[in-house]
Amino acid sequence: MTQKILGLDIASGFLSGVVLGQGRGERRVLARGVAAVADGEETGEALTRLLAELEWRGGPCICGVSLSSLSLRNLTLPFRDRRRISQVLPFELEDQLVVPVDEQVVEFLRVGGEAPASNLLVFCLEKTVLRRLLDLLAGCGVDPRRVTPSMLALATQMVRADPDTGNGLLLHADLHSLSLVLCRQGQPLFFRRLPYPEQMFTRPPFVLQGTAVRIGDRQQAADCIRSIRGDVQRSLDFFTMATGQELQPDRILLSGLLVTAPGFAELVRESFDRQVDLLDLRREAGVREMNDGDDGWQPGLQERALALALSGLERRGVVDFRQGEFAVSRGVLASRRRVGGVLVTAVLLAAAGLGWLWADYRALRSRFDDLGGQMRALYRQTFPGATRIVDPLAQMQANLRQMQAPRVSLPLFTGRKRILDILADISGRIPESVAIHVSRLVIDAESVQIKGTTDTFNNVDTIRNRLLSSPLYREVKIVSATAGKNKKIRFEIRLQLGEAS
Repeated sequence: MTQKILGLDIASGFLSGVVLGQGRGERRVLARGVAAVADGEETGEALTRLLAELEWRGGPCICGVSLSSLSLRNLTLPFRDRRRISQVLPFELEDQLVVPVDEQVVEFLRVGGEAPASNLLVFCLEKTVLRRLLDLLAGCGVDPRRVTPSMLALATQMVRADPDTGNGLLLHADLHSLSLVLCRQGQPLFFRRLPYPEQMFTRPPFVLQGTAVRIGDRQQAADCIRSIRGDVQRSLDFFTMATGQELQPDRILLSGLLVTAPGFAELVRESFDRQVDLLDLRREAGVREMNDGDDGWQPGLQERALALALSGLERRGVVDFRQGEFAVSRGVLASRRRVGGVLVTAVLLAAAGLGWLWADYRALRSRFDDLGGQMRALYRQTFPGATRIVDPLAQMQANLRQMQAPRVSLPLFTGRKRILDILADISGRIPESVAIHVSRLVIDAESVQIKGTTDTFNNVDTIRNRLLSSPLYREVKIVSATAGKNKKIRFEIRLQLGEAS
C-alpha cells in the first residue's frame, strides 16, 4: 500500500481505531481494534493498548471527538462570504455559549440557504478540552493531522458512499448517549447528542459483555427506545421551528455499540415506524479487508474510525479544530512531496545561480578584453618604438620610473663631479678623533645627503665646519641632530655641490 492512515475515534468509554491503506486503485483495512476504558483506568492506558493492537508505528492520523465534547448551533447569516462569516460568528455566539467564545475553537459548515443568506452548522470545542486531547495523544506518540467531529465524518462518508440516502436519519447508539444526524439530499443538516432516559441506567435493559451487547429484558429495552424516540422527535421539531424547514426522514441508519445487540434494529423499527438499516460503511465505500474472507469486522463499533480514516485520504477536511494556536507544525521536510519540492527548488536555484555567474563572467571577460585592447593602444601611442607588448600596464610603469630617474647616471658625473672625489674629500676632512657611523649616503647631481650617528653634538658641529671649508660645497647644512635611547646622536647633513665640484 502506497498510503497508510489511522482513523482514531475517542468516545466515552470506548476507543476504536482503523488503519486504512490505499494503493493501486483500492482501499484495504490493514488493522482495526477496539479498546474499552475500564473503571479506574486512564484513557491514555487504553489508548496505548489500542495502538499496540494496531501495531501503529506512526504516520498520518485523523482523530475524531464525540458530540459530548462539542457545543452545536444552527445559525443563519445574511451573507455567504466565508471570511465575513468567520468575523461575525463570534459575536453571534457570544450570548449562546456557557463558556466564552474566545476560550473555544469555532468551526462551521455551510449547509445551504437562499442567496445571499447562509445556513450554518456551527461546532464549538473548548480550548482546554482540545489541549488535553492533544497532550493525551502526544503522550502516546500520536500527532493528528486533523481533529474533527466523529459524527460529521461518519455522516459525510455515509452520504458519499450511498448518494441515494435521500432524507435520512443516522442514529449512533453509544453506551451512554445517542448521537443523531439529519441528512437531506446527501447533506448533513442537523446534529444532536441525546442522553439516554434514566431507566437505561437504573434498570439497564442492555448487558455489556466485553465489546458486545445483548438485550437482558426486551420489554424494558422497547420502553427505553420509545422514550428515546420521543427525544428524537422533539429534536426534529426544534430543527423545523428554528429553520422553517419541515423534514421527516425516509429511512433510519443505525450504528454504534448497541447495534451489536441482536434484535436492537427490530425494536427501533417498531418504535420509529420507519425503514431501519444497519450502517455498513466498509461495504458501502468498497473497502476490503487485508485478508480476503476475514469476517471479523464489527459494524457499529468501527464505523466512525473507518469514516475518519476515509476522510483523511481527502486533501482537506470540512471541519478541523487544529487551527490557530493548535495548528499542525508543518516543517519544510514534513512529507515526501515537500522534500521533492525543496530538492527541485534547490536545483533550480543552483542552476539559476550558475547561469548568473556564467553570464557575469562573460560580461567581465568581455570588459577585461576591451580594457586590455585600450591599454595596448595607449601604450603604442605613448611609446611608438615598442616592438613587443606582454603586460602594457607593467611595461608602462617601468618606463615611467625610468623617465623619472635622476638625469645623471652614477657612479660618474660629467666633468669634474666624480663620486670618488667627493667621498675622498668627505673622508679626509673628518678628523680621526671623531667617532662617526654613516648609515646613509646619497649623492646626486646637485647635493650630498649624509645620515648617521656620533657621540656628541660637538662632533656634528665639527663635521659641518670641516666640510664647510671645502671648495667642493657651496653650502653645508645640519638638517637634524637628536639624541637617541642609546645616548648616540642621530644627525643628517645636506651638502650643496658647488661649481668647483
